Amino acid sequence: SGTVLPHFAAAAADGNTKQTISFATPNAVELDRIHAAALDYGLLDPTKIQPTRLASSVPSSVLPQTALHKAHDLVQAGIFGTILLKVGRHGVVTIDTSRAQHHPVPAGKVEVVNTTGCGDSFAGAFAASLFHLLAQSQGTQAVAGRSSPGDRLDLAVRVGQLAARRTLLSTKAVGEGMEDLLHEQNRNT
Repeated sequence: SGTVLPHFAAAAADGNTKQTISFATPNAVELDRIHAAALDYGLLDPTKIQPTRLASSVPSSVLPQTALHKAHDLVQAGIFGTILLKVGRHGVVTIDTSRAQHHPVPAGKVEVVNTTGCGDSFAGAFAASLFHLLAQSQGTQAVAGRSSPGDRLDLAVRVGQLAARRTLLSTKAVGEGMEDLLHEQNRNT
């Protein structure tokens, strides 16, 4: 938020068309900072923020309603298209204009060796997978069972989570075998 939101606010103030930022991958602390910065930069008007009905599969034990509302405020304001909120051992919650969906951590025990690079591994694997899936959907090569945008997003989130898991298991900042995760998931579905 320290770099992106000031530029976003400056572009809006100059009368330039506001370009929505496609994705953000904050944790809860970062989400609070982003929301506060958006208020400070005038990107959110606190007098116009109203709770809206949001289809949600997110248990309150995973994410407090206040965090869900903050993320939804940022999406409703057109700052972000989708927020992928990292909720630690609970996985990821995706929030867009119409829904919030919980993506639990894929099954299996994880012996944490190192947390350094875990969030970056998630974000990188998610972005690379989504780009690959979108490119496939626009070309002649179809992705079996992954025809809708929501299905592609779900698969990219899962690959990101698996990348984060591999990093947790590694002594390195990036786990081993990242390049194979998407292909492994396509074979398993």
